[in-house]
Amino acid sequence: MTVRLGLATARAAMRVDPAGATRRRDAAVSRRHVSSRRLADGTGLIAGVVSEVDHAAIMTSLHRAAATDRARGDDRSTAQLVADHFVARLTGQVTAQRTPVTINLVVSAETLLGGDDEPADLHGPGGTLGPVPAAIARRLVHASPEHATRVRRLFRVEETDHLVAMETTTRTFDGLLRDFITLRDQSCRTPWCGAPLRTTDHITRAADGGPTTAHNGQGLCEKGNLTKETPGWRHHTTTGPLEPHTVQITTPTGHTHHSRAPDPPPPPRAQNDWTEIETGRWILAA
Repeated sequence: MTVRLGLATARAAMRVDPAGATRRRDAAVSRRHVSSRRLADGTGLIAGVVSEVDHAAIMTSLHRAAATDRARGDDRSTAQLVADHFVARLTGQVTAQRTPVTINLVVSAETLLGGDDEPADLHGPGGTLGPVPAAIARRLVHASPEHATRVRRLFRVEETDHLVAMETTTRTFDGLLRDFITLRDQSCRTPWCGAPLRTTDHITRAADGGPTTAHNGQGLCEKGNLTKETPGWRHHTTTGPLEPHTVQITTPTGHTHHSRAPDPPPPPRAQNDWTEIETGRWILAA
């Protein structure tokens, strides 16, 4: 809740003063730097202040490499693998593959064309990275295709409040289907968790006949995914494919909780128009 409140506050500030938000963002990026300090027990902290796009690209690349190692049977934790790849790449022990990293930018057509200053939303590894000023969104969309980070644009139109459906014939959530669920869920669907997404899981297990679809998929953190598989926990979807995605979670004690996917940010409404609620529909454009 605190994270979402912070993002909503940032978005509101960008709406009130889009030019000021852009200036502050450019000034902050101009102060990019790397710092370090020693910690206790033979450790040290390295911190880099970079742009939000570079931040997302770095973390996506490190987590992708860690996931590959884990799939190959490496017994180190994800956190350890991310740290080890970080060290290896910075010291030149290995060279990261030059595969373009895709960052998802959710933006309205009005903002993209310059007719509106509604902030866009940037999504990277594990969910939303927060709103960005409209002017910055337009820069990202029109960035050089040779840039190492590729921006995938998702456009919002004002008709419905849900994402279009996707499904796959495989038993794993990958590719655009995984991206779709990450964008829809934004953070772990476990009630009151809000941790970054680390896995996409079947709500009804594939072993029990659950399909690999957006409707039967949810984003979870590692702890939430492990908890879901312990005896006594039950998850099932309570809404139809065209309704806001909601999962009912029953705990081993018999208590039930409902996890509803967060609404996409609403487009701006006319002043004093409080009767019509508009939330927008997301359309994927490669």
